[in-house]
Amino acid sequence: MWRIVIAVVLLAHGIGHSLGLFPALSLAKTKQWTDHSWLLTDFIGESAARWFGVILWLAAMFGSIGAALGFYGIQEWWRSLAIASAIISLAGLALYRNAFPSLVNKIGAIAVDVIILVALLWARWPASDIVP
Repeated sequence: MWRIVIAVVLLAHGIGHSLGLFPALSLAKTKQWTDHSWLLTDFIGESAARWFGVILWLAAMFGSIGAALGFYGIQEWWRSLAIASAIISLAGLALYRNAFPSLVNKIGAIAVDVIILVALLWARWPASDIVP
């Protein structure tokens, strides 16, 4: 049961990163929902910052989806992929503060990322003798 719940959370978290792609690919953009990076846009230019964001969101999305599939399929590499994806997701959220449409989306993504990092790096949960 827990394996299904955790896999679904990781999968939903991964799919949720597609929200960052909408403004970057001009599929949806509002005054509050943009692809602007407070740090990178002025430094490397609008186009380069936009494509860097696309790469970040795709990496976080496919990494989290891959971690979900690896976790459910009991693969040893799922932990490393989940940790890397959570770090990439946090970097994306820090650099592109308005990439997600609402504060609830941002808080939810940050919460899941922090839970992943705390669970896997600090608490060492779930135990590897239960789940590789």
